[in-house]
Amino acid sequence: MDAVYIVKVEQEGEDGVLVTFSDGTIAGYVAEELIELRPIREKASETTRRAVLVD
Repeated sequence: MDAVYIVKVEQEGEDGVLVTFSDGTIAGYVAEELIELRPIREKASETTRRAVLVD
C-alpha cells in the first residue's frame, strides 16, 4: 500500500482548512480541532505559513 500524503491545503471560511490527500479523499478541519491534535505548537516564519496554505 502506498503512503498517503497531503496534496493541497485550502482555507475554508474564516477558521477552517480543507485538506486534499493523495488517495483522492478530502477532510475539513476547524482551528479548534487542529489545536487539539498538536497542543504544543512552534513559531513559524511568515514564509512557512504562506508555503503551507494554497489559495
